[in-house]
Amino acid sequence: MEEQKFKLHSLLSLHTPDEKVKFVRRILLILIFISTLALVNSFLFLNSRFVYEFIAVSCVFTYFYYFTSRDTTPIVVIMMVWVAAIFASYVAWTLNGINSTVILLYPCLIVFSVLLCGWVSTVYIALYLIITLYCFVLADMFGLGSEYDASTESPWGKVNNILIILILSLLGMLMIARLFKQAITRLSDESLRSEQLEALAKEKFEYDSLTKLPNINRAEIEFSDFRKKVDSVHNLAIITVDINNFKLFNSTLGREVGDRVILSLAERLVTLIGDAKLYRSTGSEFLILKFAEEYSRIEELAEQISRTLESPILIEDYEVEPRSSLGIAVSPDDGLKFIDLRRKSQTALIEARQQKGGYCFFDTQIEKKINQKLNLIKDIKQGLRNDEFLLYYQPIIDLSTGKAIAAEALIRWIKKDGTQIFPDQFIPQAEASGLINELGEWIINQACTDAKHWTEQGFENICVAVNLSPVQFRKGNLQRVIAEALSYTGLPAKLLYLEITESLFVEDIEFAQAQINSLVGMGCEFAIDDFGAGYSNLNYLHLFNASKLKIDRSFVGPIVESVRNQHIVKAIVEMSHGLGLTNIAEGVEDEETAKFLNSTGCILGQGYYWSRPVPFNEFLNFLDKNINQNA
Repeated sequence: MEEQKFKLHSLLSLHTPDEKVKFVRRILLILIFISTLALVNSFLFLNSRFVYEFIAVSCVFTYFYYFTSRDTTPIVVIMMVWVAAIFASYVAWTLNGINSTVILLYPCLIVFSVLLCGWVSTVYIALYLIITLYCFVLADMFGLGSEYDASTESPWGKVNNILIILILSLLGMLMIARLFKQAITRLSDESLRSEQLEALAKEKFEYDSLTKLPNINRAEIEFSDFRKKVDSVHNLAIITVDINNFKLFNSTLGREVGDRVILSLAERLVTLIGDAKLYRSTGSEFLILKFAEEYSRIEELAEQISRTLESPILIEDYEVEPRSSLGIAVSPDDGLKFIDLRRKSQTALIEARQQKGGYCFFDTQIEKKINQKLNLIKDIKQGLRNDEFLLYYQPIIDLSTGKAIAAEALIRWIKKDGTQIFPDQFIPQAEASGLINELGEWIINQACTDAKHWTEQGFENICVAVNLSPVQFRKGNLQRVIAEALSYTGLPAKLLYLEITESLFVEDIEFAQAQINSLVGMGCEFAIDDFGAGYSNLNYLHLFNASKLKIDRSFVGPIVESVRNQHIVKAIVEMSHGLGLTNIAEGVEDEETAKFLNSTGCILGQGYYWSRPVPFNEFLNFLDKNINQNA
């Protein structure tokens, strides 16, 4: 492109070498044809004058035609124009000198010279033609011409007029060529910019801006070339690598630190993988294409990657410890298309994440399990639309009086066909997919509605307890959801208490604490569920503004036979009294356990001893019987 911009000497500069050869040969064919016509004209009308000359010119042009090639095109063009100029001047001299009509060819010769030979050759040709014109006049004046025309017009005036015509032709061609060159230059500049933009767009499309590694688009393009090398001996593995905890330190330490972590990980991978090909996919995800004869080689590389990536990274004052997971799909066993292999490697990556890191090869069972989860998520959405969910209630009893003072709302899912899906099957998937927000909002609204209803039935001061998921806190709209539910149903906030699991609030404590304090300010109470089964961090009791503490059923169930559990429960009860918390024992299944808990000072109990979780109407019947029994 630069060569066209600064070295545009002729029209031929616009053509490729092969196009130049074709173009020149086409002109030569035209000249040969014209020479042949002139030869015929000489036989018919000029008494065979110039027959030999026309034959000679035709032969010369024919020789030029076969002599023209990529290397000889420039010299052929110049020689062709000079032959035409010399032959035209010869014919003009022979016929009538300055009065010959052949002189009309001179401007045409200059035009062709500019277009085909460039300005350097045109200057010499123009000088030659001008000199011949003056030679014609001098020859006629001294009687050397063929036939001098003794007209009244001065021969010098005639030659000057012709010269003026030639100069005008030359200037006109100069202006046209200049405009033409400017147009070509602009086109050249635009083409250059277009190529630069195309190259930039290609770079952005195929390369990662941070690491400068090829990206997933480039991987897909190159995969087809790699795939051709796969045979009965070699396998092509697609290894998807991801950092499980990248979002955590990227959000807490800042994006700049996160970018430096990605660069450090990329450098480690480039050094480690050898002849394999590395790509950056998205976020903290990388893709590796690896040829191997045996699966053991792929497995060995996966182990090396896991060990290398999980080494601490020191960035400024921070020491980051990545936790990696790898998903592997291998061609041809797992497929032949890039899109299928990548999907399967990501499927294996999901399984590796669930195993808390390491690597996992794809197999159909993993895919089947993930498809089941996806179908379950789809069914949850459908179940919400079809009102397939309902709440069961399990009473919470005052151990000293036997009276029901609250009930825990427990969700149940019964499909239209009668199939029952248990909470431990669908709640984890609802949390993983984010559907727990929609499901949790329904639970809160329904629980408040039912609690308001039994209050209106005369069962006053019976609280309802609702379990909350950490995912509901992360969304940040929990306070609005609960406030709207209380306002819509008219249930007093004091009759709603919310259960949270302390072991699940290790991250984003401040964000959760702010929401809890707002809800407590509205009049709601909080209970720490499953206490003792998680971190049992006493500081959480203060941070979460809890007023109730539920003792995990794993301690309560075997309490009669286990002296160790008896001591644990007594310690928890005493601690809760000291902190001013109401304690609730879960999993009470017999009278002996209930009596022992009461003797320890435990205030409330919940379990099958009093009632299993039951539908709303059955719970109302339970309340009615409970009141009559304890009247």
